[in-house]
Amino acid sequence: MAAHVGRVAMRVYGMTCALLLLWGGVAARAMAADAKEVLVEGKGIRVERGEVEAEVQRLRTEATQRGQWIEDDQWPALRRQVLERLTMVRMFEARATSADRSKAEESARTFIEGLRRTQGEEGLARLLRQAGYTNATFRAAKVSEALVSAVIDREVRPTVRIPTSDIRDYYEKNASQWEQPAAVRVQNLLLSMKTADGKPLGVEALAARRQRMREIKAEADRGADFAALVRQHSQDEGSKARGGEYRIEKGLWPEELEKEVFALEPGKVCGPIETYMGLHVVKVLERIPARRLPLADVEEDIRKLLTEREVQQRVPEFIDRVRMESGLRRLAEP
Repeated sequence: MAAHVGRVAMRVYGMTCALLLLWGGVAARAMAADAKEVLVEGKGIRVERGEVEAEVQRLRTEATQRGQWIEDDQWPALRRQVLERLTMVRMFEARATSADRSKAEESARTFIEGLRRTQGEEGLARLLRQAGYTNATFRAAKVSEALVSAVIDREVRPTVRIPTSDIRDYYEKNASQWEQPAAVRVQNLLLSMKTADGKPLGVEALAARRQRMREIKAEADRGADFAALVRQHSQDEGSKARGGEYRIEKGLWPEELEKEVFALEPGKVCGPIETYMGLHVVKVLERIPARRLPLADVEEDIRKLLTEREVQQRVPEFIDRVRMESGLRRLAEP
């Protein structure tokens, strides 16, 4: 009985495959014919059905890779959204100058190279597969995004003027943003209490390292150049090249270290201090009292912030104007 069912199932499977192959051939020819169908056109603008379907398929792949399910009744709305986005991209492409294109190419290249550095070649390839991109389609997508930004930067941003009164008003209304707590500028010499493979030092090795830090502290007390000591001995690779300099605010560093350095006068050295970070010998360079940053110090940052806000508010109106000037016509539904 089981064998009979198996044979029937195989025949059904074979027939299904044949029908699918037949349908697939017909569907492929129909899709090839439909792919060139123009859905939207305007001045220098053309969006074809095949472009929409390619992006919809990419989104389908991305959703599948993420374990997401898109219901059948959601696809029509998704297709319309894709068409709207492609139409907007085409509008901006038609409006772009050669300088805009060069800027977009460079921006996309920088973005992709940054991903390659942080993710590695294999990691980047994996991200693209998961999102349904090839190298070429991903680069094209990033260029398109950057081109939209380039056109907005050229046409919208220069029209924004932020009055000095608005900057001053923002500064006063957000006073807490400019408050800087008391701080200490220090030079930190750090030795780890772990081995190269991350294991805790043994008793004898740890004792030897503590003794070495006491000797370094003694050298500093005798007037040795502390920055030179840091560059010679410190294991904090992130700071040794700059002589171990840090600005320390309360609550951001280990409590036992903060307690010592905030009580120390400039020019004095303390340590060794043990924290979860390791063994420290620290020289205090400057005590910085709490203060409110003056408007002059933050004026340009506020101007950039308010400019960005205003640009974002003007973008929808700009897109509407570009759409009208483009003479767009919807010829078919996606």
